[in-house]
Amino acid sequence: MRKLYHLFTFFFISTILTAQIATNCGTSYDTANELLDVMIGSGISYSSATVTSFGCAGGYFDGNSNVGFNSGVVFATGGVTSAEPGNSSSGGSIFNADSDVISLLGEMSSSSNFLNNLIVLEFDFETSSTEFSFDYVFASNEYPINTCGEDVDVFGFLLSGPGITGPYSSGAENIALVPNVSDPTTYTNTSVGINSINSGTENSGSTTYCDNLMLNWSGNSIFYVDNPSMATVNYPGFTVPLTASADVMPCTTYHMKIVIADVGNSNNTSALFFEESSF
Repeated sequence: MRKLYHLFTFFFISTILTAQIATNCGTSYDTANELLDVMIGSGISYSSATVTSFGCAGGYFDGNSNVGFNSGVVFATGGVTSAEPGNSSSGGSIFNADSDVISLLGEMSSSSNFLNNLIVLEFDFETSSTEFSFDYVFASNEYPINTCGEDVDVFGFLLSGPGITGPYSSGAENIALVPNVSDPTTYTNTSVGINSINSGTENSGSTTYCDNLMLNWSGNSIFYVDNPSMATVNYPGFTVPLTASADVMPCTTYHMKIVIADVGNSNNTSALFFEESSF
């Protein structure tokens, strides 16, 4: 029900909010712990937090933009200030390598392994509940020009720990999954990305890489926001607020690895927005 609430609330508030987003990557928002203190809510404890990135890749955001959250943490491959209208990208971490990100690309039928502006946030956590979740939005400058392309930007939420079995390091699985159109409180097995959630129309010259993910990918356009004016947030397209969740054993240590990277080049950057205290 949480996912439906965000979906309906987003469509209501996006028609009345006009203020621009504002970002801050300076003092109080420049370490992994400081960023997680914004993201983590009640019932969760965390430790061993690290962030690997370039300067000002992650930071705080607020303001009544149409991204769907009033405040939280943003990780942007063009630097956090690139999320503000009128600003340009300022990433600076090229020629990256990460085996999990390469595996994510393979899952999305991409043969590319050239990464730029890689951002990795990792931490251990425990929860007092049998389930945990958090709310996020994925945004990208690739949407108007590279939907269904081979070298689209990539991200993932890689969870590992007791009871988790997946193809990534330490047996992690990706919990950034596309909701079912018929019942958005449940998930498909397809990872969220530019080729799985978009406007429903390709603009890269072929639908092949979208078709390889989901034959009915165009129906996922209900989870996509077209933002051509970029008046309040500096991305021409992004998802509606989505929820990542998993069943876990309470009071047991799990590991989360959040990754996002530009693929192929750094000309068209992407971002992840996390709602404050939603984890």
